[in-house]
Amino acid sequence: MKRKVFTLGESLLDIIFANDESATVSVGGSLLNTSISLAKSGNSVSLISETGNDYAGKLILNSLKSSGIDTSNIQIYDNNQTSIALAFLDMNRNADYNFYKNYPQKRLLCIPQINQEDILMFGSAYSVTNELRNSLKLILKEARQKNAMIYYDPNIRKHCNSEDLKTLFYENISYADIIKTSNEDIYHIFGDISFKEVYKITCSYGCKNLIITQNRNPVMLFTENNRMEVNIPEIKVVSSIGAGDAFNAGVVHQILKNNITREQISVLNSDNWEKIINTAIGFSSDVCQSYQNFISDKLAKKITNYQE
Repeated sequence: MKRKVFTLGESLLDIIFANDESATVSVGGSLLNTSISLAKSGNSVSLISETGNDYAGKLILNSLKSSGIDTSNIQIYDNNQTSIALAFLDMNRNADYNFYKNYPQKRLLCIPQINQEDILMFGSAYSVTNELRNSLKLILKEARQKNAMIYYDPNIRKHCNSEDLKTLFYENISYADIIKTSNEDIYHIFGDISFKEVYKITCSYGCKNLIITQNRNPVMLFTENNRMEVNIPEIKVVSSIGAGDAFNAGVVHQILKNNITREQISVLNSDNWEKIINTAIGFSSDVCQSYQNFISDKLAKKITNYQE
């Protein structure tokens, strides 16, 4: 049976502005972006999410279906609007966001049918939203019970000043087999501490595989048996929106391509990890060179032709 990736996160419509003008409109949401990059590279993907029964929601669903993504685990609300994000690119092509959301008071995520050796990916604000916490924990527990691999990206956009919020981050870490975070995330969650100290924290909660991105600086890897830096190539950045999401897709794509199981993650050698991280960097670099939030058709064709 082909392994499936379940991505759990927000679905929204991105309106992107550059130089004070509207540049493009795209489907968005961190895990949704990851879903499309994974599907375009030939993987089986199901998105666990929510949307409204409106024009924007139907646009999102149609886009997902046309990419070959299973949408049966998306909760559709009849009386609420689909979320909208306004993304304003600065001179460095990084985005500042305004979000417009209209969720119902009672929210329930669909509980998917996860099988052994499937992969569950989750993160961003969804992972620490109180209204979704019970549903999220049911899904995480189901994934753990089925021995699925769990991949977590905190992707926090503002300072975490709440101890209750930090408790949720720590609980999420305790479920994860792999954590990918950024130097900005680390500062927002933990403050000014070293990467080694962050790794000690993740290990104390049971996750011993940590990947840290640093924008244009080298990607850092911490595992029980490996410490590694992988350099980022120089590229002309059009938009950094979706860069981290594509990076996550690249990591999981390489894991699936090499049929790496949950048990094997802990014993991967430096060559294995270097291939995984370089694939992730390739996905991310591709996304940075356009306004799309996911990998280009050119890269997708190259990947799928190679696999054939």
